[in-house]
Amino acid sequence: MSIIVTRLWVFSTLVSIVFFAMPAGAKPMCDNAIVMTFSGDWPPYLYRTTGNHYAGSDYAVLHETLRAMECELEVLTMNEKRVAKELPKGTFDVSLGASYTPQRADHYHFSTPYRTESVGLIYRIDMHLVSLVSMEEALRSGKKVALNTHGYFGEEVESLKSRFPTSFVHQFDLPQRVALLEQGRVDMVIDDKGALCTVFSQQANATWVVSPVSLHVTEVHFIFSKAAVPQQWITSFNRYLAKTLQASDSLAKTPSPSC
Repeated sequence: MSIIVTRLWVFSTLVSIVFFAMPAGAKPMCDNAIVMTFSGDWPPYLYRTTGNHYAGSDYAVLHETLRAMECELEVLTMNEKRVAKELPKGTFDVSLGASYTPQRADHYHFSTPYRTESVGLIYRIDMHLVSLVSMEEALRSGKKVALNTHGYFGEEVESLKSRFPTSFVHQFDLPQRVALLEQGRVDMVIDDKGALCTVFSQQANATWVVSPVSLHVTEVHFIFSKAAVPQQWITSFNRYLAKTLQASDSLAKTPSPSC
């Protein structure tokens, strides 16, 4: 059993037996359902199972925290372009797995961090990338890398994006980025290392490998639209989030550097 699968099993077991009781007669903390956006699968953190049902470790943390607050969670499917258009309207309330940037802070409230993210890299098996220097040399030779260009993966990646803008191919959905790699349309893919290891574990005869290099390590948060959610509510959410994380601390750890 992989490290990722083990952690998901431990967490799901714990949340199935932990209940946070509210005082008798207390008013639920949400008048309406909390709406989360979904723009594509991101295992092991968030993915669609069947129909309108979703799963994943980040999703479980959010769902359990809101359940303890007696708040309902609804998932609204929309592509990333629509997310940007709907943000000022307050159409949705929350997104998950976000690192802090000043630009995001203009539009979102940040929860307290709930896990640590290590940004990783996968590449074709015939390449040899052992460091950021190797990655830069590959870009200089004309290699392509797929990532969500609207995401933030650390200063080193931002520097490479500015110096080699035509070498970076945008694709929001991780499985689709991996498909580009397998089709030979790109040579590398950047994403959260836990997500990359999960996809790797699902491949029977992968033509690519996960680099041991960590490009960036940071804390990640749930982010709530300032157009929809008041700061006072975030303070309450953070208290319940702390209780959820006490049930299992495995989600707060950086994924193993090897899969």
